Amino acid sequence: MKIWKDLGYWSDRLTQSNELLCSFSEFAVIDSPGLLWFEERITTRPDFEYQRTGSLREGTVWLVRWKKGAKPGFCQ
Repeated sequence: MKIWKDLGYWSDRLTQSNELLCSFSEFAVIDSPGLLWFEERITTRPDFEYQRTGSLREGTVWLVRWKKGAKPGFCQ
């Protein structure tokens, strides 16, 4: 995350992955080729359901939800 802040992204708008995943029951993800964030944090966890909703240039847009509306098991 330090890299993003160094590149000028608003620091008050950046959150750690687990904080984001535990704070919102529904959110959109832009999955860009070559980046594994979506595959590693969403598709490998049984806590989420997701569906493709569109695309942006080279990226795929996914709608992600907690399964059955319950917080993922790894959330405190």
